[in-house]
Amino acid sequence: MYAPKNNKIGLICKPSKGGASLGLEKISMVLSKHNIGLASSPKYISNPLVVFADIEKSDIDFVVAVGGDGTMLMASKYSSNKGVPLLGINMGRIGFLSEIEIDNFETALIKMYSGDYVLNKRMMLNSVDSGKSFNSLNDFTVYKSSFTEILDLGIEIDGIYAGRVFCDGLVVSSPTGSTAYSISAGGPVIAPGLDVIIITPICPHSLAFRPIVASADAIINLTVYSGGSFAADGTFIRELKENEMISVKKSEYTCDFIELSKKNIYSLIRDKLT
Repeated sequence: MYAPKNNKIGLICKPSKGGASLGLEKISMVLSKHNIGLASSPKYISNPLVVFADIEKSDIDFVVAVGGDGTMLMASKYSSNKGVPLLGINMGRIGFLSEIEIDNFETALIKMYSGDYVLNKRMMLNSVDSGKSFNSLNDFTVYKSSFTEILDLGIEIDGIYAGRVFCDGLVVSSPTGSTAYSISAGGPVIAPGLDVIIITPICPHSLAFRPIVASADAIINLTVYSGGSFAADGTFIRELKENEMISVKKSEYTCDFIELSKKNIYSLIRDKLT
């Protein structure tokens, strides 16, 4: 069991998000009540009355994300890099990845520091581009550079040619990402506990190429014959030139979600995505 020892949490939120200021105020009061320190950054906390340490330089016990699923994706970088669990507090529209609502934070905090929770280890993906390593919780996406263009893409899985597709883009996703962009593009829902890589075309110009579920240990090579754009978890990385190849594989990092109660992913999909 994970044992917290620093008596400090890291907080990631969007100051511009509706209700974020109120959420931050509640969290600060709860942390002060339990003598737990706070680490964050000025880009996440704009309230001058909230005292916090630099999250980049601080040893923390947990990362807490306040917002929607986009905030969870930002927070996952800190959680995985620092090797500490992540708790999501939903203040967004869907909150598919979040565990609790803001009013339940104090109860959750007590459970976190007493070890009364389960760690749900989420597989992440990795791509090394121009010597820089990128990790993503949800997905890597290759997409066409402009509205009027079309993406011409070749796909290899562990060195085996899997096809060539003309499309608007292609999503390479983790099991967590199977319920994000991939599912919107027609990809499958992955049952909890399965580690796989999902390859889902976006608006393919052929019915012959369908989503592929590959082994978690597979190396996915994408050759962009037409040029395009490359993104990780929805964040733009760079433009791709013609005939460039991008590789995606399982990351050595995981993101450990705090689970306070058992979730039914299928009910969540019905409730959150309908």
